[in-house]
Order: sequence, then C-alpha cells, then structure tokens
Amino acid sequence: MDKGGQSEGGKNAIVVGDAAKLENEEFGVYELKTLNNAGEPLEITSDADGNLWLFVGTDSGFEGKTVLYYTSVKAALTAK
Repeated sequence: MDKGGQSEGGKNAIVVGDAAKLENEEFGVYELKTLNNAGEPLEITSDADGNLWLFVGTDSGFEGKTVLYYTSVKAALTAK
C-alpha cells in the first residue's frame, strides 16, 4: 500500500493536515483540532465482495516523543 511519507500523500492515502497546535504552544497543554479532506476526496474501489479498508494514522519525521489522541473518525462513502 502506498501511503506516501510525512507531508506527502501516496496512491492509497492523502494528507489531511498537520498536528501543529493552533493556539497554545505550551508543552503539556492539549488542543482539539479538526481535520478533513472535504476539498480533496479520495477515490477508492472495493474488492469484488464490496470490502475495503479505512486506515487513519500519523507519520512524522520528528524524532522526539509525540502524543496524539484521536477522539473520533468519520467516513462518508458514496457509490459511483
């Protein structure tokens, strides 16, 4: 599977944003951040039985500790 790398998407994945804080750069202060790909939908094709996989993840070149919490993930699928 081609997910790309760090800030570049691949054939099977797109980048929807970054984890940088928007308001408070203080270490240990968490912020909620909403990301979406509304402007860049990903076209996918299921297998012959209609199955497909959805994966969500983080790719980083930062070599220190990073803590991220995904509070929700939503997917909207539309048949063509």
